[in-house]
Amino acid sequence: QGVIVTLSLEGKKLELVGAFEQGILDAAWSHDGNNNTGNLDHSILALVVTQDDEDDDENDNNNDTPQQQHVMLLTMTQDFQVLQEVVLETIPAADDDSTNNKQQSLLFCPENVSLCWRPDGKWLAVLLPSLQQQMMVVRIWDPLSLSTTQPNLGRTEDGSGKLLPQLGYMVTKDDDSNDVATAPRVRKALAWANETCSLLLACSQHVVTAKKTTTKIVLMEPNGLQHGGFSLPKTKTRQVLVQMAWALPPDNFNLLALHVRQHQTNPDGSHQILQDKVQVWHRSNYHWYLKQEFIHDGTTAILTQLQWDTPSASNSHHPTPPRQVLTALLQNGTRWYYEMGWNETVVPSQTNTAMVVDGTVLKCTPLGRTLVPPPMAAATVDLPHVVRHVALVPTTALQKQQQQQDGVVALVQMSTQALVVLGKPPSPSSKGRYKPPVILSALEPSVLRFHNFVVTGVESLVSGLRIDFVAVETTESISQPQHLLELSLSLTAEEEEEDQSQFTSSKLECTASIPIPQDDDERGRVLAMTQWQSPVSNSSTDIAAPKKPVSVLVELDNGALYQYTSNAEDANSGTLQRFLCEGMMDTLLEPCPWIVGVERQRPQHDNGGGEENDFADDETEQIVIGMSWQKRLYCGDVLLADSITSFYVSDRFLCYATTATTTTATTSAVARGAASGASQLKFIALSQLFSLDPFMGASDENNA
Repeated sequence: QGVIVTLSLEGKKLELVGAFEQGILDAAWSHDGNNNTGNLDHSILALVVTQDDEDDDENDNNNDTPQQQHVMLLTMTQDFQVLQEVVLETIPAADDDSTNNKQQSLLFCPENVSLCWRPDGKWLAVLLPSLQQQMMVVRIWDPLSLSTTQPNLGRTEDGSGKLLPQLGYMVTKDDDSNDVATAPRVRKALAWANETCSLLLACSQHVVTAKKTTTKIVLMEPNGLQHGGFSLPKTKTRQVLVQMAWALPPDNFNLLALHVRQHQTNPDGSHQILQDKVQVWHRSNYHWYLKQEFIHDGTTAILTQLQWDTPSASNSHHPTPPRQVLTALLQNGTRWYYEMGWNETVVPSQTNTAMVVDGTVLKCTPLGRTLVPPPMAAATVDLPHVVRHVALVPTTALQKQQQQQDGVVALVQMSTQALVVLGKPPSPSSKGRYKPPVILSALEPSVLRFHNFVVTGVESLVSGLRIDFVAVETTESISQPQHLLELSLSLTAEEEEEDQSQFTSSKLECTASIPIPQDDDERGRVLAMTQWQSPVSNSSTDIAAPKKPVSVLVELDNGALYQYTSNAEDANSGTLQRFLCEGMMDTLLEPCPWIVGVERQRPQHDNGGGEENDFADDETEQIVIGMSWQKRLYCGDVLLADSITSFYVSDRFLCYATTATTTTATTSAVARGAASGASQLKFIALSQLFSLDPFMGASDENNA
């Protein structure tokens, strides 16, 4: 309605500042203290308002005469003093006989106008209808002088100079089919990228054709041209983009979060919210991947605000961790925090199939046969919903399934909390063409809420399969104690079914719940969880069997290491104990969200009798390799490199990629080669890491 009020949080008082009679179309504050505009060290308020033409004296004297209106852009200080104002569009007077003028005035409603500040507050972008172009346009303004740098942004990337059509979501005030008063609309159709991203703006595009309606996100470069984009996944019900938010620096991931709302129209004409979705998209190699989707029920958890937290406020353990935390504010006052991290998914087999998540598609490439860079892939697996998590079957379980045509390869969790079991494809054709994993079973969503799980074993039954896995409980509040859940998934097939991939029933049950240890001064939350890997021994081509019973390495958010051990005889007696390893602390020097645990049987040296490389039957030795938020690579207590991009542990080697500024903090020969000043791919034999002395470092004979 155009009223501006201030709220005193201390006194809980409202104070009227002023009002615009024709209403406010949109308003946005710049970031406080980060705008660097002139001598101002405070936020600037930008408003788009509609005002009558007050310079026409004749119209002032005769109220019955229609007046032309101006769509104005204003900037104000924190004291609401007007800095500058400029006319964006002039709406002609709507005569009774002029239908066109009426339609023009109806275009300027809050649903069609969006303001967006650059993160540093130096520039302001405005999306609104253009009467001259007869379409939605994007313009950029200097907030101090309100001078525009380019007339219109968002031109096609073919070089023709044409403006992109159907930007935003153009509606009219009296459009009964859209029902502006109740239908959910785009609240912020613009989002400005941070300075670490080469793109300028993200803008929604609502493409309407005779057959379908598609919501797209188009990206714009600083020169105003389009630079690719992507479409939202198709749904059975209507959906609309509500908000976009770029990740804040330091952002090495090019992340863009979307708030997407699904709704339906009731028989009485009202709109019912079905679901609110939080989608996280990632750009790599000129392609946008849908990496995560979190669903909130529209009846009990309506999403109202989506924003990225500043790195300094995301974790109390480290003042400035380079991590990304997304906050979702719900209408009931609760907040959800999503902390972003990366996990690789490579099936440890002869083909070494890599799986890349892209929305409802798993892109599979056998790295042992071919190297196809994403977004291309050798084959794809289409799933019913957006993929949230992929847990691979342990290598030992894969070996036991070598003779099975439908052995389990991975367990996939959807955004709907449903599970999908992926298995080995049928025998390859005569040409030897690669075939991706196939869907063995798709389960309905479970009442159990869990995430970040690992598969501990697969057992073939007479009439089906049983998959055991350990998961982290998803709590409703961050203050609630967290538990580890030991889950068992049973798949049953009818006896007359020859094809075991056609399972007729499934059952998911929780067999054990282990509380996460809580310290006196801080909460205990699981940061990472992984299976134990076993390197290939020199005397055998088979992967060494892991220590029995099955154990899982668990890391808390303070860097403390624990080991979860199941009991094969009693499923309800799993234990979670502090990780103890000879020559290694039970807490990492700093939290590492990316960890790998490697174990092997302890070698027994020749005492004049047996062979030199004899292995003991019971004793094993273990090491933990991890990468911190600060991109430092550790092997236990030893710092290998302090600036890497990623790492991977194969059956014999640790491989990591260094950045151009990588240096070493130790004088060990293992880490010395990373300080050459150029980006490198480094390899270290796992056998040398097992013999690494944290006090003496590695010798020249043992360096990679």
